[in-house]
Amino acid sequence: MKTKFYLFFAAIFIAGISFVSCDKDDTNSGGGGGGGNDNQPEAPIELKPGVRHYFTSASYGDIIQLTIDGDNSTYSFINETTGETGSGPLSVSSNPKLNGIFQTVIAGKTYHTIELPGVAVISTLKLGNTLNSICFGISSDIHVENDYTMEDYAGKYLFLNFDDSEKDPDYTLGGYEVFNNGAYTWTFIEWEYNQPIYAGEGSGTFYFAGEDNSRVEYVESDGYSGFGSVLPGKLFFMDNGEGYGFAVGVETPSAPITKSQIAGSYKFVSVISHGVTSVGYYSLPATGNNVTFYETDGEGNVYDSADEGAVVHYYDRIPSLNNVFKLVSTVEIEGYQANNTSYFILLPGEMMMYFALDSGEVVAYGLALKVN
Repeated sequence: MKTKFYLFFAAIFIAGISFVSCDKDDTNSGGGGGGGNDNQPEAPIELKPGVRHYFTSASYGDIIQLTIDGDNSTYSFINETTGETGSGPLSVSSNPKLNGIFQTVIAGKTYHTIELPGVAVISTLKLGNTLNSICFGISSDIHVENDYTMEDYAGKYLFLNFDDSEKDPDYTLGGYEVFNNGAYTWTFIEWEYNQPIYAGEGSGTFYFAGEDNSRVEYVESDGYSGFGSVLPGKLFFMDNGEGYGFAVGVETPSAPITKSQIAGSYKFVSVISHGVTSVGYYSLPATGNNVTFYETDGEGNVYDSADEGAVVHYYDRIPSLNNVFKLVSTVEIEGYQANNTSYFILLPGEMMMYFALDSGEVVAYGLALKVN
């Protein structure tokens, strides 16, 4: 059982090795990547001053209002699904290798939060439901500051589902297209991921659900409805309902992106099979395959590119997908060689979502933000 556990981490770490846009968030670090953390700033990255609001969903399927108070280094939340409210401190991680990731200790357990101010937030905080392992939110403030219309939401997106369940590679990555009138179509993409597809599985319509347009209600053609939020030109999330988690979509750029456009250090939270989480960073180069990483699961398992030998066999963008990179690599852990294929879906310079395959199974998936 222990061997299998390590195997899951190996898959994730390798995923990080391949590309340039992800970081996992935790106090005990570990991970896989390849790039180098030499550019990590020595001075601790503090929370940005000011109060920021995020409309958030979680892996159980909760709807949450999350507030980050950078002036007082605290968070507060209202879980609209469970009715729970709460607050707590956010402090710089005690692990210097997790600079830019903030921690909260509750009942002896450390939780992690990553914020790209005014854009998005990722957290392992439970936020009113002990069944949650990962939470993701989009800025609500930007909708107060801008009078967006439904036409601003139009675009093509690639999405992943986050729900703590075991995943079939054929139902992991999907395409989603929103039209000017709020109508949308979606489908899953075959696991070889060799072409973009945005219709075929379902369809529906978006409606504004709040006075500031920070929330949208989506109604499927079969009558199912839920809530979400869109950051025009960048990303969206859709709550899938209680027990079904949420989906995050990244807009597909009109032209292919390059390694230089996504180079830098990305902090991440990763979900390993059965809801175990880990955190860390991936440092991605502007050219070549020299990716470095660090990841920890909080239980003493640490993966560091400085210690673990990792070999990248292939790392490049999938030709038919403008913002998806594929990594094929091998990592050796306690004498076992794990061969992994990882896929990274990027919002250049800001965020990344990803998943790792081992022996045809999805063994890990996660979200990352570029916070420095």
